[in-house]
Amino acid sequence: VMAKKIATGTKFLVIDLPMGNGTKIKNIDEAEKYAIDFIELGKRIGIKTECLVTYGDKPVGRAVGPVLEAQEALRALEGEGPSSLIEKSTGIAGVLLEAGGIARKGEGKKKALKLLKSGAALKKMKEIIAAQGGDPNVTSNDLKPGRYKAQIKAESDGYIVGVHNKAVVDIARAAGAPRDKGAGLLLLKSKGYSVHAGDILFEVYSDSKYKLDEAVKLARQHSPIAIEGMLIERIPSYSVLETSKE
Repeated sequence: VMAKKIATGTKFLVIDLPMGNGTKIKNIDEAEKYAIDFIELGKRIGIKTECLVTYGDKPVGRAVGPVLEAQEALRALEGEGPSSLIEKSTGIAGVLLEAGGIARKGEGKKKALKLLKSGAALKKMKEIIAAQGGDPNVTSNDLKPGRYKAQIKAESDGYIVGVHNKAVVDIARAAGAPRDKGAGLLLLKSKGYSVHAGDILFEVYSDSKYKLDEAVKLARQHSPIAIEGMLIERIPSYSVLETSKE
């Protein structure tokens, strides 16, 4: 991680440390140990480093996989990204702006949002793409995921009570990501949504029909989306009567 930053001449660095189920970091104690190591290493190599512990229990944004994530990132820069992605990315960018003296302490996120909404962030992204030999005029619509696609639908009515990161990643890998650039998974519903049987929960993409079938098989065996009804338990009237007699 740090070797790449040295090579690019980085002076200020903010590292995201996702914590929670399905991540490498399970609790705040582990997160603090990682943070101390990164910060101390940063001091030794001349990079001012800050670490942010973030919620990692569910995916940020809707996309998993190289092309799908790049497409989603461009859409965010174009002003159409999911709120969870914009919330997290501007929060992290805000800390970096404060560290670099571009924004006053506590005003970094506001500054980042302003840069995003004004189109300045997209303009800078195009400059970065051009500097690396890419097409600076590329848009999110130009990026196409894998040619094979499957839709996974809800089997019953209910509410989404959780989206499991590890299962999402496992399905994306079964589809070929990240080696196959077009492979991945696109979440269409998230925690808190009300769904009906037959609603599309997510889409799986792959560059290989075989890998797509394997990913779909895994998705049906271990669904990353947990759906439950509102009714938790039925307690009949006779149970109350029996309890009162005792």
